[in-house]
Amino acid sequence: NVKVLDFGLAKGGGSGNPSDPALSASPTMTYAATTAGVILGTAAYMSPEQARGKAVDKRTDIWSFGCLVYECLTGRQVFEGETVSDLIARILEREPDLSALPPQTPGRVRDLLRRCLEKDARRRMRDMGDARIELEEAIAVRQSASSRRVAGAAAASPVVRMRHLAIGALAGIAVATLGLLILHVIRHQAAMPVTRFAITAPKDFKFGPDASFSSISPDGRQLAIIVRDTTGKFLMGIRPLESLSLRLLPGTENAQGGLCWSPDSRAIAFFADGKLKKVSIDGGAAEVLCNANNGRGAAWSPKGVIVFAPAGGGPLFKVPDSGGDPEQVTTLDSTKKETGHRFPSFLPDGRHFLFAALSSQPKREICVASIDSHERKTVMTSEAGAIYAEPGYLVCTRNNILVAQRFDARGLRLIGQPQTLGEVPSGSQFLGAAHATVSSNGILSFAPLGFANTRLDWTDPMGKDLGPTGIPPDQYVTAELSPDGRRAAMMRFVSGTETDIWLADLERRAVTRFTYGPAVSEEPRWSPDGSRIIFRSNRNGPYDFFIKPSNGSGQEELFYHSNVMFKEPDSWSDDGAYIVMSQLDPETGWDLWVIPTQGDHTARPYLRTRFTERSGTISPDGHWMCYTSDESGPVELYVQSFPTPGNKVQITNGGGGSGGWSRDGKKFYYPMKDQYMVADVLPGPEFRLGPPRLFGKQDDKAVYGTADRSLTKFAALMPVEDAQPGSITVILNWTAALKKL
Repeated sequence: NVKVLDFGLAKGGGSGNPSDPALSASPTMTYAATTAGVILGTAAYMSPEQARGKAVDKRTDIWSFGCLVYECLTGRQVFEGETVSDLIARILEREPDLSALPPQTPGRVRDLLRRCLEKDARRRMRDMGDARIELEEAIAVRQSASSRRVAGAAAASPVVRMRHLAIGALAGIAVATLGLLILHVIRHQAAMPVTRFAITAPKDFKFGPDASFSSISPDGRQLAIIVRDTTGKFLMGIRPLESLSLRLLPGTENAQGGLCWSPDSRAIAFFADGKLKKVSIDGGAAEVLCNANNGRGAAWSPKGVIVFAPAGGGPLFKVPDSGGDPEQVTTLDSTKKETGHRFPSFLPDGRHFLFAALSSQPKREICVASIDSHERKTVMTSEAGAIYAEPGYLVCTRNNILVAQRFDARGLRLIGQPQTLGEVPSGSQFLGAAHATVSSNGILSFAPLGFANTRLDWTDPMGKDLGPTGIPPDQYVTAELSPDGRRAAMMRFVSGTETDIWLADLERRAVTRFTYGPAVSEEPRWSPDGSRIIFRSNRNGPYDFFIKPSNGSGQEELFYHSNVMFKEPDSWSDDGAYIVMSQLDPETGWDLWVIPTQGDHTARPYLRTRFTERSGTISPDGHWMCYTSDESGPVELYVQSFPTPGNKVQITNGGGGSGGWSRDGKKFYYPMKDQYMVADVLPGPEFRLGPPRLFGKQDDKAVYGTADRSLTKFAALMPVEDAQPGSITVILNWTAALKKL
């Protein structure tokens, strides 16, 4: 037998009589509790908006408090009815009968009840602290008047003295009622069990690959989640915890990780299309607040300010939540070789905020700064970012364990020892992102990274599975085929702060480790003859390029260094003369550069505009460069002359990814939505393509795919059969789950 109690007000099965005129123990209505528009609560104490099944907040509790005070003073309920339906009808249609109050009820108490029992929640008293003040002042006035009448009290009749005592006692009861209610809620909250549940991605959608792609609202009622549809497009949706469906928000296309809620839980700030934007959860157009070329986290203060990281590297900035010109609020510490500040989180005062400071060290310094000054203080280190959580904790990750530690938000210092909440998925796509989000009322959520074990499979151009390559499954994220198609360089997760490159021999079905950390080694690119591999690593702070022989012999050599934090090798020209590089500039965003492989390796810009240019590849004859750009809005594929830009041709229309040439340069292929297209390169001084034709289909389950240079088959990283679907874990009453490490 299962017995369900609701704050001690519901009665056991069969004992609640809906015809009871008092209805003080009316059944708590909790049917269909996961659908929108439900009625939750005990009928006699429901506010009008609660009875209608509308959204509720603390003003509903103030209505219920008014009902209890009214009952204390009159001996009966505010509204009565023969049945629950009658009772709800009276709540919705009738006004409280304040004439039933004792005649000697102080005017302050009458006004208090009138404000608590206002049917329009917008006109109702907004804060319980104000109610306590009104009651205490009513008592103080009564006591002062009583003191002035002490001299005449002996001559007064016993009835009058008793009446004065009764009014004082009734006001005292009201204050005591408030105290008992608060004490009851606190005791009940402490006794609530920890509840965990998982939210899975809706059909035809996948969750984003990082913890920063979802966030619980401050009021704990809903999750904001960035999802990816079958075409690869990212959008943001709202998932109320009381609902089973995700409601997509218009105007949030291309949203990135790093969401932040407004303090009132009515709007969300997010990054998309090189901008910091905000959107109301009730719908409407998204508003652009300012530029943010490659955002890495934001936090929204009750002071009307948003602190955010506009790029992967560099300091934090602040901007009014109505939009405007950003203003720098942190400064990189050169003595610590810091490269970027990311993912802020405000403290309760709305002025101080936490942030993660990135450097060459594998762990992040978690610091506190202020919107009023550039002063800062380091409070701890963590593999990932940290967030402040009521009632006074910092939540972060240590040794891949989610922990919480007491934090003095005024003294800006940790207290005691960390306590564990359990294991969480390791690593983060965005370094410095926190692995969890927390509401103000005890709800915590965290998301896995979505990097399941994968295996490398062969497919034909139409997506038909040609069987596995025989490489054992692991946490591989990317796979780059060698020019002859006999080997693959694959990036693999090692830990939350380290990725390395592994080489797979596709003929012998053997895998060997190519790099050995520390930090991140990724983005391998083969030389034209397959003898060397260039890759990037942040082991020295900013991402630098290293070259190493592909047979594993010899040492890694530093090929290119600059103080720019984020840059990646895109490709190696077929003649071996150039490395094409995408580099993030704080002012212009991602630009295309080329680095000569001979001489002093001095980089020169190829395309440097206010738009995002990435993924450059030089044609086999060395006359053309293809790349992606968002100059027309969505990311499209373009071709321009090389080495001097000109004669620009737009290849895709409606969105497209990076493309390339066949080994002989006679064919050009490119992705468009979920398909690969191929076209003949027509001879002549201008770049022209013949009619495009379907070349292949992309399997929407593939984590990563690449074509061999002969354009006869694809290598695709596919999730293994026993990989778990992505989900977001929600923990109710999370502080009760804390355990000592």
